[in-house]
Amino acid sequence: MDARSAVSRRSGATMVQSTTNKLNALADGFNNFYGDLEEETRIRKKAEDQRVSRIERELGKIERVIGTETKRRIEASKAIQAMFETQLSNMQADFKEQLRATYEPLQEQIDSVVLRVERLEARMEVLLLLYAHSSLPHALVRNMNG
Repeated sequence: MDARSAVSRRSGATMVQSTTNKLNALADGFNNFYGDLEEETRIRKKAEDQRVSRIERELGKIERVIGTETKRRIEASKAIQAMFETQLSNMQADFKEQLRATYEPLQEQIDSVVLRVERLEARMEVLLLLYAHSSLPHALVRNMNG
C-alpha cells in the first residue's frame, strides 16, 4: 500500500495544487474585475466632475449675461423715464401758455366790463342823489336819456 499511498499522496497534492491554482486564478479574476470596476468608476467620476465644471462655467456666463442685460434694461428704462418727464414738462408748459393766452384777453374783457359797470353805478348814484334832491324828476329823467 505504500505505492498506492504514495501515488494517492501525489495525486492529492496535485489536486490540492490544481484547486489552489484555480482558486488563485479566480481570485485574480475578481481582483481584475474589481480593478476594472474601480477604473470605470474613477473614469465616470472624472467625466461627471468635468461635466459639473462645464455646467458651472456655463451658469457663470449666463449669470454675467443676465446681469449685463439687467443693467442695460435699467439704463434704457431710466432714459425712457427721463424722455417722458421732459415731454410731460414741455406739454405742461405749452398747456399753461395756451391757458394764459386764452385767459389774459378774457381777463382784460372782464376788467373792462367791471370798469364800465362801476362807472355806470357811480353815474346812477349821482343821478339818484340828484333825483332825491330835485323837485323836477322829469327833467332829470330827460338828462339821463340824453
